[in-house]
Amino acid sequence: MYRPDPSAAHACIERRLIIELDGSQHRQALDRDAARDAFLRKRGFVMLRFWNNEVLNEMQAVLDRIWATAFLPPPSPRPSPAGAGEGDSPRAHR
Repeated sequence: MYRPDPSAAHACIERRLIIELDGSQHRQALDRDAARDAFLRKRGFVMLRFWNNEVLNEMQAVLDRIWATAFLPPPSPRPSPAGAGEGDSPRAHR
């Protein structure tokens, strides 16, 4: 894990995982954070956000979630368009 720039708290490029630790200042930035998360998810990243108090009070749960996410298969950088998966065509439901 490393911090590639100030806009990402920590990132593991190999696993396409970004972890954000948010303090109370992020309550005023929820819309901006959501837009940034969507931008990064569209590029194949998994975003995990934790409030500072979660890290301080529920450290094991935070670590378990990071571990489980980090060792899942990485997401495809180019997911199939919605409805384009096998068996998802309108003809398949007739």
